Amino acid sequence: MLPLMTHSAAPIIIFLLPFLLITTCVTPDANTPDRNFDYQTPAPLSWANPPLDSLENFDFRTANILIDEADFRLVAHPDRDFGMSPKDLLKNLRAQQNKVVSFVNIKKNIPKTEVHLYHRAEDKGLLTKDTHQSTIDFSEQKIHLVINKLYPYGFSEKENQLYLRNLLGAPTSEMLERGLAVYFCKNWQRLGYLNIAKKMLRVEDLKSLDEFLKFYQSEDISPIVKTALAGYFVNFLMETNGKEAFLVNYKTWQPDNTVLQLLEKFWNLKIKSNENNRVEANTKPSTTSLPYLKGFNFAHEGYQIYNGYGSRLSQQSLQRIATLSANAVAIIPYTFMRDPKIAAPIPISQRAGQENDEASVRSHYDAQQLGMSTLLKPQIWLRGSWPGEIEMDTPENWDIFFRYYTNWITHYALLAEIHQFDLLCIGVEMSETALQKPDQWRKLIRKIRKIYSGPITYGSNWGKEFEQITFWEDLDYIGLSCYYPLNEKKKISENDLRASFSKILTTLKKVQKKNQRPLLLTEIGFRNIDHPWTLPHAEPDGRPENPADQEIAYRVVLERLQEADFVAGVFWWKYPANLNYQNPNAFAPLGLPAEATIERFFRVGR
Repeated sequence: MLPLMTHSAAPIIIFLLPFLLITTCVTPDANTPDRNFDYQTPAPLSWANPPLDSLENFDFRTANILIDEADFRLVAHPDRDFGMSPKDLLKNLRAQQNKVVSFVNIKKNIPKTEVHLYHRAEDKGLLTKDTHQSTIDFSEQKIHLVINKLYPYGFSEKENQLYLRNLLGAPTSEMLERGLAVYFCKNWQRLGYLNIAKKMLRVEDLKSLDEFLKFYQSEDISPIVKTALAGYFVNFLMETNGKEAFLVNYKTWQPDNTVLQLLEKFWNLKIKSNENNRVEANTKPSTTSLPYLKGFNFAHEGYQIYNGYGSRLSQQSLQRIATLSANAVAIIPYTFMRDPKIAAPIPISQRAGQENDEASVRSHYDAQQLGMSTLLKPQIWLRGSWPGEIEMDTPENWDIFFRYYTNWITHYALLAEIHQFDLLCIGVEMSETALQKPDQWRKLIRKIRKIYSGPITYGSNWGKEFEQITFWEDLDYIGLSCYYPLNEKKKISENDLRASFSKILTTLKKVQKKNQRPLLLTEIGFRNIDHPWTLPHAEPDGRPENPADQEIAYRVVLERLQEADFVAGVFWWKYPANLNYQNPNAFAPLGLPAEATIERFFRVGR
């Protein structure tokens, strides 16, 4: 604990530091359901048991009033298992509200609060157009919460923010409101806000208060990081100046540089205390043992709340994947860059219908419930280009790019740690960055290991990038998008195709043996077209559908992989989250002969 300053000095020091971050609250309209929702249940699937939470008996408009008392009204959409009884939930809500009221110590009534409960983010999204785990409607005194085994009560800080707004009003500083709201959440995001903040202080080496505040104000940092850092800062201010001074000046806090310098001394003491008491982060390759991974890249196809990641339809697709004897899936939240030559902030998916956190995490959870391992594999999408063309023109711009990229991938490293993904991929097919800037990648890997405790890989592109990367030894797995052409001949015997892929495996084994890391085929696949083996990653270019050629390519690869003991697993590209997805010339083996071939080899394979 840091020494406290005298109360007479506290108001001078605390409330001179300017924060220009003003919060904007989006209030969902609970009466506007998703107009694009398809109410028709998909045709029954003969390969699997009926889904546990089927669309057949689900009406997302159903609302059940669970409790209606003077202080709280609890409404379920619809009534499902929230992990506790309505009475216990009300008890927890009251206890949390009382904690905030007692802390603030203001004699002021909080208006009756209406809490809307959802079993899944999908349900919340269909009614409110917002799939975030928690949101507030300040004008209506409503809280919308997703509560389930993934998000138990207390995972969110939003309800505290509503109570604070009722009692203290909206402060000038967004940081103080965000930080004080999470201050009351001991087990926030499972790890706790202080633990997350301390991880980030180590990762970014934020030793000065000025560095800390500049990092917090960065436009592209993870919302998880932002909230944790805000809580850490509020904690620091109260330790340094006392709760009373903090609350007196909470609403109108405005600092100047003179007082910032005075605060710096106490900040340095706190940072040194953290350094002396910290547990060393994992900086070596993970020793986590995974089985031979037989799986798919699970593709978010549909881009509606009801048919992409996190939906009941995607749960049905995962159930079908499980019947194919698969034991792994890769969850792929995409982002985008507008130009591969310009360093710009890299956005984190947030919109309902995208591969946002709640949707991605729900599909991860559904897969693990089915006994499958999960690889979190964030990727960059560029219109008219691909990540292999990302290249900056000056050392300064390279540094800017890696700063933005680090902030983006840090979010997913935290997500993987919080929700216990089995494996993390820290980049995909970024050829020029990997070959030109290996030291930047080594630095990034060291940072990731301070956040995520599981094994990590990088998904390299086939050919030059895979064969020449110099940082494989810093990772746990060598990752490869294996789109090597099997053979240039359009008509070829199966035996010749087998011989061709055996030659490719010889190349892969040389890289694996040199770097002494197990190899994962993080992507491999063949389109449903004529001779897909000639250039597997290429567009159809007018070639007609040919499920027989696709199946032969799958079978040849699966046969040879049976004997490749240096390969630790394969993730086929790809399997759709929506079983109604139709793209005849695409990679998905759904409903095609290749699917049955995969099942046969996965069932008997290692």
